[in-house]
Amino acid sequence: MAGAFDLALTGPRRYHGVVVPDPWIGAGRARAEPDDLKRALALFALACALAAALMILTLSALLV
Repeated sequence: MAGAFDLALTGPRRYHGVVVPDPWIGAGRARAEPDDLKRALALFALACALAAALMILTLSALLV
């Protein structure tokens, strides 16, 4: 999902005051914006709705 939203993962970060100089994964932006979170939640909701529809169709086919 990070690639779809043009976001890079990991990169340098701080643990207990010590900087860990890990490389970035991906070529996207380092920071997510509020719109990125809204889009990710919308995509997740769509995926859940599709999964529920598929389960209903499968169960209805099994019960026939």
